[in-house]
Amino acid sequence: MLEYEPDAYALVKRSMYDVMQPLQDVMNWLVNTHFYNVRKVLNDMIVVDPSRIVLKDLLEPGPGKIIRAKPSAYGGKVADAVYQFPVSTVTNQHVSDLNLVAQMIQRVTGVTDNIMGLLSQGGRKTATEVRSANALGVTRLKTVAEYFSATGWQPLARVLVQMTQEHFTGEMELRVAGESVGGSQQFVTVTPEEIAGFYSFVPVDGTMPIDRYAQVNLWTQLLSQVVKVPGVMERFDMAKIFEWIAQLGGMKNISQFRVQVGDGEQLAMAAQRGDIVPLKPGAAEVPQRPVPGLGPMG
Repeated sequence: MLEYEPDAYALVKRSMYDVMQPLQDVMNWLVNTHFYNVRKVLNDMIVVDPSRIVLKDLLEPGPGKIIRAKPSAYGGKVADAVYQFPVSTVTNQHVSDLNLVAQMIQRVTGVTDNIMGLLSQGGRKTATEVRSANALGVTRLKTVAEYFSATGWQPLARVLVQMTQEHFTGEMELRVAGESVGGSQQFVTVTPEEIAGFYSFVPVDGTMPIDRYAQVNLWTQLLSQVVKVPGVMERFDMAKIFEWIAQLGGMKNISQFRVQVGDGEQLAMAAQRGDIVPLKPGAAEVPQRPVPGLGPMG
């Protein structure tokens, strides 16, 4: 069971619904009373003198009617025979009050317009301002998400893993989730003995920016500064850092551009078969073969 807020002295904690329930009741009352008032206005309230007009003509449904006057009202002022009470919608202000209550709910729960993918009103905003507002809003919700993870998702994941360990038999080829920089193994053979034991799950601390675009910018700035310090470059693999930044930016196939280093004899045999072509003439002691569409090498 996920808990919304920590409380060491409460048997049952409040949920987000319980926190916003009073404000939600206010919004329901504003909407209901407004439409009740509009419904009242739509129903005409009329005072009629039945001795001066034909009441059947007045009660006939439909627009564009003709109400006949009785002979006793001939020559008199027929406007005095029918009087309609003045009507007014006194709940027009409720519509604007709804926005005020909705803003209060957003402030209480932290689910603002930026979090929901809507730009808040109030003039033009720069991309940095919008991104910063999103990051701050997500950081506020991060505490709730981490509490969810500690009280709900981690115990659930632990139960699922232990059930897998209990009911898993034989061998199975499983695909490795995620992509390890520099690794090429996608499938592994798993046996019950290999997954035996107890596993702990380390939650993400959330210190890095949530926005992937902001992470790419941060890593790019760090990489541009690191290349200026030879002592730092000697301790880190710049190629792997570049691959990590590319993957972080959404380039999932960056590994296919990696230079493949092979054995000399295998390369010579591949060149003889025509599978590869030397970059420079004489780089390999194999006969030069013409490349289709490009003519002879050299």
